[in-house]
Amino acid sequence: MEARERVVPELTREVVLNAVGLLEKAKFEAQQKMYELVRRQQLPPHVINTVIKSEELRAQDLFFNMTQIEECDIEPNIERLELIEDQSFKDIIADYAQQS
Repeated sequence: MEARERVVPELTREVVLNAVGLLEKAKFEAQQKMYELVRRQQLPPHVINTVIKSEELRAQDLFFNMTQIEECDIEPNIERLELIEDQSFKDIIADYAQQS
């Protein structure tokens, strides 16, 4: 049986920027949860990694439910639209980096 190659949908600049904002927000929230777990020391260290992986999967599912876009489709569209040098893109990344 042949494996089918998945086609990455072409997203608009606005859709990609919105998605990047949502992803950065989700990363920030997950980071805050992780820091809180570590700070409280309520879980053994080996369990924290499991919680982090679970939260990551949960965030991916929530992202898809909100946008109907797979997270793996964002990076190719960032490259296609050359958003790495786009000021709006840089502002989104910088805003969440500052909050972290």
